[in-house]
Amino acid sequence: MRAFQGAHAHVGAPVLDTGINGRRHEDARTNRTDRTESTKEQQPEQQHSSREGKGEHGKPYPLTEEDHDDSAYRENGFNIFVSNNIALERSLPDIRHANCKHKMYLERLPNTSIIIPFHNEGWTSLLRTIHSIINRTPESLIAEIILVDDFSDRGNLNSIHMENAEMCEISRDLTSEIGYI
Repeated sequence: MRAFQGAHAHVGAPVLDTGINGRRHEDARTNRTDRTESTKEQQPEQQHSSREGKGEHGKPYPLTEEDHDDSAYRENGFNIFVSNNIALERSLPDIRHANCKHKMYLERLPNTSIIIPFHNEGWTSLLRTIHSIINRTPESLIAEIILVDDFSDRGNLNSIHMENAEMCEISRDLTSEIGYI
């Protein structure tokens, strides 16, 4: 069992103050009265409002007849051709309720580990998820990102190069199909 500093300490669980990659987990209970409104760091979509391109701002990707490939839908549940042609750091509209945009947050929040299990995922959609987490979450809130490969058998997932490798850990169990997903 794995618990982070300040979490579940009352039940006697072991407490780890660092994640897999050595990034320190923080306990922000000491500053619970300090509050701040959403900042630009917490609203990165403002930085990308002028971006143009296919799929930007969540707009539909225009497909030609040649781009339609039913096998891509059967294999991935979405059109991998489109996914491969949308920017990894695409812009998305802020869809929060208006009241949430002015919500007061604690000045210091505890950081957390983000765990993403996947099985034969389209690589660009997985990378886009990671980029979205990194770009839309203040760095101080991310202790680590753990990718759990749930017995993928596609060759394209075997050689992974991560730009943000210091934040990401890839865990693979290729000996048995455990079934995290």
